[in-house]
Amino acid sequence: MAQDKIFDATAYFTALATRNRLARAEGFVPVTSSGIDELEGIIDGLRTHKAFVCIDDTGETAYRQESGGWFARRVWTVHILHRHKPGDMDDRARWLDVCRRVFRQLMSAIIADRYLGTTEGIWYVDLTQVLSREYPQQFIDGLTGLYFTLAADEPLDMTINNDEWDDGND
Repeated sequence: MAQDKIFDATAYFTALATRNRLARAEGFVPVTSSGIDELEGIIDGLRTHKAFVCIDDTGETAYRQESGGWFARRVWTVHILHRHKPGDMDDRARWLDVCRRVFRQLMSAIIADRYLGTTEGIWYVDLTQVLSREYPQQFIDGLTGLYFTLAADEPLDMTINNDEWDDGND
């Protein structure tokens, strides 16, 4: 397989966030960012939106060999964040619970899609361990939530293509 990517995580999580009734009812909008240091989708949207499903569009990749084949392990991070009244811990707890519920619902959809094979490349998603972490109280003043990481092991064609190489006799 000579494809650069098989599973389009950004499109997939954008669609999930758009289809989820709880996320829509609570005002979650899908945005993208380029790493935790560059949460531009959230920063840009803070004036007009109160909640986000933010997909990190940079991802991470590791090549590895397993059972004689080569795979690209791609890892994505998705942030689920909601505004709360700054300094109001009860309001923060309420919205953190909503973020947890959205995460659980997204995970149930990922599991169903994975086993039904309803999305291109989803069968490569590794569900043996999906890590999540809640943001601390002082993450960004007035925002609470969590993030989770998801990995996919996509097969690679590592056969050398002689058309890509000079023979060294120039």
